[in-house]
Amino acid sequence: MSEMGAEPDIKPRRVNVAEVPIAAARRSIDFIRSGGRRELARLGKCARVAGARPGRAVHFARTRESSFGGVVEGNYEYKPVLFFLMAYVVTWIPWSLAVYAGSQPGLEAYAFLFNLIGLLGPLAVALILILTSGSKARRIRPIYAIVAIAMPPAVMCLSIWLSVWFGQSADQFRLSGGANLLAMIILAMVLAPLFEEMGWHGYGVDSLRAKTGMMKATLLFGALWSTWHAPLVLISGTYQNELARMGNKVFLANFFVSIIPAAIIANWFYYKNSRSIAAAILLHSMLNAPSVPLYAGQIAKCIATLLYAGIAAGLIVGDRAAFAEGSRNFLSKASPNRRDAS
Repeated sequence: MSEMGAEPDIKPRRVNVAEVPIAAARRSIDFIRSGGRRELARLGKCARVAGARPGRAVHFARTRESSFGGVVEGNYEYKPVLFFLMAYVVTWIPWSLAVYAGSQPGLEAYAFLFNLIGLLGPLAVALILILTSGSKARRIRPIYAIVAIAMPPAVMCLSIWLSVWFGQSADQFRLSGGANLLAMIILAMVLAPLFEEMGWHGYGVDSLRAKTGMMKATLLFGALWSTWHAPLVLISGTYQNELARMGNKVFLANFFVSIIPAAIIANWFYYKNSRSIAAAILLHSMLNAPSVPLYAGQIAKCIATLLYAGIAAGLIVGDRAAFAEGSRNFLSKASPNRRDAS
């Protein structure tokens, strides 16, 4: 008994767990296991998007499917001032060099090259802003984009250098000019990669992967891609027709053989960039690019085929897990990565 005026004794009451309804406990556990964690993660992501600063409303990032697959955040903030400023700078610097080269005897071909580089300014700036935005709209990983842009010119220059070492002319390093150069650039670097890759990697390659494994699908695609060019041999004025008219048929055979290692590299590049058609178009364009402005001879192109074959073999050995993957249907909700039994 406590004395008058003193605080009464309050003993803590023991709570019997058994008093909690079993059904309610089960619902709580199910919520945590199934949806609670995902909901908390989503709320945390929304807080990060909003900055989670005091006084700032937290908003949900609306998402939508991009045209190339993947998720694009709907709250991406465009930067028009930065874009147009960079576009002017990136364009006008090479155009200024073109003005200078055009005024110097013997540098007219370089003037055309700098003019072309300037035309690519807005596209280059757009890619830079997308790749550095942190947005999920990024479809080409920066390191792979650098490889796609740098590898083909490096391979071709090395091939020309080796051909010179074997007695070929050093004039192969000269830049080509002429009225047909612009048309060749548009055809080889823009139209052909765009039109072909929308079909090859937009549907064809994935349709092969749905039936067989990565390695078999890649080699089959290479053979089909190579054979697809066969009618061009009969069309007057095409590059393939010019090769057929040469006395040495090895050069024509080299063209068709060169597509096999190119297909291996292209497929690996495509799947490493989450099946990005934009990545496939970029690589295809850059594979065609060095042969357009340079006077590369057929011996150099045969050497380039050997170098690309070495790169393709290195990818197969170095990334055995990717090429050992089984058939997979990318349009199926349940797309197990099955091993090819054969």
